[in-house]
Amino acid sequence: MRRVIYAAATAFAAFALMTACDKAESGNGGSNGNVENPGDGGNTGGGSDVIGSIADIPGDYSGSLTVTVTMMGQTGEPTPVENQAIAIAANQEVENSIDLTVSNFAFGDTPLGDIELTNIPVTEADGEYTFKTEDSQHISVGEASSALECDVTVTSGTVKANGEINMELSILTGNGAISVAVTYTGSKTAAE
Repeated sequence: MRRVIYAAATAFAAFALMTACDKAESGNGGSNGNVENPGDGGNTGGGSDVIGSIADIPGDYSGSLTVTVTMMGQTGEPTPVENQAIAIAANQEVENSIDLTVSNFAFGDTPLGDIELTNIPVTEADGEYTFKTEDSQHISVGEASSALECDVTVTSGTVKANGEINMELSILTGNGAISVAVTYTGSKTAAE
């Protein structure tokens, strides 16, 4: 049991050194958007609206993460991760809800794969779309033999009419000893 806890603690400590892998190199179809300049919205064409309704939110987004790990009461320095791809899909079972995939996480040199969350409600007010999970979602990340059990919550998320996205995630290990705060800022990528 101590080995499992130690492995989880080590993996989440390495999360501060997390790097994003390019989907094209991993053989997942290269759908990370490859935006030339994700800081300017990539596809927004100088501020034109690309999101006119909840139905326009699904698509690929590119941006950057900032990761802060708290382990055994000690909070580490925020670590930026550039060129992080996320994908949003319309949930097929619940109207006005989305499924969210944060692609290709790696802790240090150990790739863990995707963080996938489902059935996240979306509301609209004044041309801004807000989403967050009602409860945490329990997921397993990584290879089955060494998977990390986590509870993930989207604590806040917004998509603006110009395609800008801002999101905060909270990730807790199964025993709650390690927490990871993730902020994401990016924009919707152009459809090819």
